[in-house]
Amino acid sequence: MSRPQTIKAVFFDMDGVLYDSMPNHEYTWIHSLKEYGIDFPAEEAYMNEGRTGFSTIRIAFEKYLNRLPSREEEEAVYALKTKLMSERPKAPILPMMQELLTQLREKNIQVFVVTGSRQPSLVEKLSTHFGVAASNIISGADVKQGKPHPEPYLIAWQRSGLKKEECMVVENAPMGVESAKAAGIFTIAVNTGKLADKVLLDAGADELLGSTKALFNSFSF
Repeated sequence: MSRPQTIKAVFFDMDGVLYDSMPNHEYTWIHSLKEYGIDFPAEEAYMNEGRTGFSTIRIAFEKYLNRLPSREEEEAVYALKTKLMSERPKAPILPMMQELLTQLREKNIQVFVVTGSRQPSLVEKLSTHFGVAASNIISGADVKQGKPHPEPYLIAWQRSGLKKEECMVVENAPMGVESAKAAGIFTIAVNTGKLADKVLLDAGADELLGSTKALFNSFSF
């Protein structure tokens, strides 16, 4: 699939696309799951990025403990991860992303954020840093099935009111790429993490870029 000739909306993932937050997620997943006897490899944090938190916890318990977590365990792990995240340094904004979103809006291109996160501060943070309205944020609280299911990006597309061929997704994680492609939308993967390029291409990315600066430069404003 080639990049749309006329782009009227761009759907951005948040972690690893707008913010350099994946190192924090890596740390908090490793240490919250360690409390339950799970040695969670750093790469798994990147492979599962985009899933809802509870989904990642269930996958980790099944893979490393050969059982499903109880509801109490799910909530306890997620609560610990949230606590650890609150203690981490604030994730910096990735280079040129504020400038990119500003220029898109100036060209009357709709901007959405599609994330598996359920952070309480999500709306305020995205509004302050990127000017994204609450109605243009699809979070883990808005979906029944998170990435890699297409539901998150289908919701964004439906809210845009546009044709799919007028939309574009920007992702950094294989689960997010799979979600966007299953929704039938052109997808750029920006590799800002630890995964090999091949992982993102194998997930179905239509285009692969090595940085958010390269992403900015790929638009002709």
